[in-house]
This record gives sequence, C-alpha cells and structure tokens, in this order.
Amino acid sequence: MQGLALPRNELPDVVVLDLGLPDMDGFQVLGQIRDWSDVPVVIHTVRDEETDRIRGLEQGADDYMVKPFSPGELVTRLKALIRRSRMRGISEEHNVKLDKSSTKGKLNIDFDSEMVSIDGRLVDLSPREYKLLYHLVINKGALVSNEVLMENVFPESGNGLQFLIVYMKKLRERLEDNPDNPHLIIYEQGKGYRYVGS
Repeated sequence: MQGLALPRNELPDVVVLDLGLPDMDGFQVLGQIRDWSDVPVVIHTVRDEETDRIRGLEQGADDYMVKPFSPGELVTRLKALIRRSRMRGISEEHNVKLDKSSTKGKLNIDFDSEMVSIDGRLVDLSPREYKLLYHLVINKGALVSNEVLMENVFPESGNGLQFLIVYMKKLRERLEDNPDNPHLIIYEQGKGYRYVGS
C-alpha cells in the first residue's frame, strides 16, 4: 500500500490519516505506522463515534478530528504537533531525554512556546494533552471538575468523560514516574482532578 510506504520513505513531519481508506482499515494503517515510527499522526474522518475516537487515541494517534472542520483549525493543530516534534528531536540530538526516575523534580511550562519540561528534560505532549495540563497547572492545588475539563478541552464531544480518562492516562504516562500511583495529578472520585505539583 502506497500510503504506508510514503511515511517510511519520505520521513514526513506529520501524517494526516483518514480512517475511510479503500483497501485497508485506517486503524490498521495507524498500527503499522506505530510499529516503526513515532511520527505525529492526526486522524481526520467522518467517523464521530466515541468508541472510534478512543480507539484511535489509544492506538497512538496524537489527535482526532471529525469532519467537517475548518482548514485553519487543521493547519493550527498540525503546526503545533510539528513544533513539538522538532523540539523533541533537538532534545534527543543533545541527549536530553525524559528519565522516568527523575520526574519527581520540577515541572516547567513555557506558556509562550507551549513546551513542557521536567528538570530541563523536554516532555512531548499532544495539543490536547498540553491543554489538559495547562488547565490543571493554572489551578494548582484546586480541584478542577470533570465538567470544566471536558468543556475546555473536549468542547465538541458532548459527554467527553471517556476522552478525559484516555487523555489523562496518556498525560500521566508522560509525567509520572508511576502512573498507577500518581503524585503530580490526583483524581478525586467522581469529582475531578487536582494538580498538586512535585
């Protein structure tokens, strides 16, 4: 399939993937891309079922956009993903990698560049993950309800609780030394999340 050969041969900055492909399911393509590459992938599709969105994110997509959407929104999201991907590449060239054992150190967010680091080590976040972290950090110490997070991060999804759960899981995996026993972002059952810092 040419669509699979191109990312491997051309090494693109980002892949925009439609799930409705003629000769292979888009999720299969995503899985095969993730077998050999961490290139940012944005799914764009008419499939707006919550199960499809969650499946795409859990299988490694960096963003999921449902048609119709404006070209401007797509370009903005692609630019954000490319910027973060390039910054990650710079950090790797200088051997600055996220060490899970050091994530008890200081978390820093550059709100201008939207870059996140822990003890100077860059952490690669998708636009949604960054937005979720942003709303938690600016309310450090305070409980941010599920409803507020869903309204601000997933406004187009209606009841976005499942998306919130999926993205929070991904965010914790990137920030916490032990995502199953988090110390940065605490969940209060049925209420919401609280960023307590490090």
